[in-house]
Formats: sequence, C-alpha cells, structure tokens
Amino acid sequence: MTMDDRMGTTPGWPASDHAMSNLLAQNWWAIALRGVFAIIFGIIALLMPGAALLAFVLLFAAYMLVDGVFAIIAGVRAAQRHERWGWLIFEGILDFIAGGIAVIWPVITIVAFVFLMGAWAIVTGALLFGASFRLNIPHGRWLMALSGAVSLI
Repeated sequence: MTMDDRMGTTPGWPASDHAMSNLLAQNWWAIALRGVFAIIFGIIALLMPGAALLAFVLLFAAYMLVDGVFAIIAGVRAAQRHERWGWLIFEGILDFIAGGIAVIWPVITIVAFVFLMGAWAIVTGALLFGASFRLNIPHGRWLMALSGAVSLI
C-alpha cells in the first residue's frame, strides 16, 4: 500500500475530485434513493402514459407561463434603463400564448412535441451518419454510423 492509497488520494487526480468522491460515498443512500424514485417514476409513466403525458404538458404550460412573466419583467426593466426591450416583451407574449395553448389544447401540444422530437431525431441522425464518414478514426466509426441510422429510423 502506497502513501497515496493510505491518504485516500490517487496520483494525478485533483483534490476536488477526491472531495466529491468522498461526499458521494458518504451520501450513497441519497443517490440510491434518487435511482429508486427514477425507476418508480418510469414504471408509472409506462403503466399510465396518458397521465404522464398530461403531467408533462401541464408542467410545460406552467413553465411557459412563468417564463413569460419573467421575460416581460425583464423587458419592462430594460425599458426603464433605456435598453433594448422589444424582443423580451415579444418573447413573454409568445410564452403566454404557448402556455395557454398547452393548457387549452393539451393533445395538440403533445402532437407538436412528437413532431418536434421526430424532426430532431431525423436531423441529428443525418448529421451523425454523415459525420461518421468523415471520422478519421476507423474504430468507432461504425458505432457512430449505427447511431445515426437508428436515429433516422
């Protein structure tokens, strides 16, 4: 056993990494509890997808409404300081509209989320697939191409 092993340090590791590792080791139960709650949440979402989707939509709506309030407050404060404020007010109004649509028409909001995720998967898949052919390193190229193809599909 080396002196570093007895002191609980590893050569080349910053002291902050050791402090974080010690903190995580002391609070292992909190990390385990977080994992258990994540598993329970996932099971509930799988067993009750309608309720989970509605909860996500309502959470999005609440976020948009609160974000709209803060954007308008920031716009008003910017106007008082004679700074640019128009886009902040415009953002706040759009946030209110998006939040209102999510509350009034949650199904349309879910459909919009699905289209957004689909478009995101297609774009990132195409970019990953294309980037895999430009990758100079032969190992890992097939994994990148595979992940791009799966995302496209």
